Amino acid sequence: MFLKDAGIALEAAIFKKQKADNVSEENYQFDIGVGMYDFITGEYRGFSHIAAAAVAFGLDLNQIRADEAKTEESYKKQSLEKGRDVRFPSEKKRKRVEESMKRDRERLKVEVEQWNPKT
Repeated sequence: MFLKDAGIALEAAIFKKQKADNVSEENYQFDIGVGMYDFITGEYRGFSHIAAAAVAFGLDLNQIRADEAKTEESYKKQSLEKGRDVRFPSEKKRKRVEESMKRDRERLKVEVEQWNPKT
């Protein structure tokens, strides 16, 4: 596909329309940007927001692109050595983080309930 070969990604999200006075009518969202694709599988992983952030902070876009090219080359080399894309967490680490976040949410819920008991 042309977009993937060019490194461009297009995301479209269509939401269920809600009927209410305080809900805006737009039930869709489109994003176009520089896509991040897995070095090993070629699978789409999300957007790279580096260029947009550089413009927002008034940084030199050409310098940022040069630095990003060096960084990508380094990540690609590391990924090929490891056999997976090192820019993203492994499945094992991702599951650990999710479990930790779940425990933290439960702990916070208990603390809130203790602080504000139902009478």
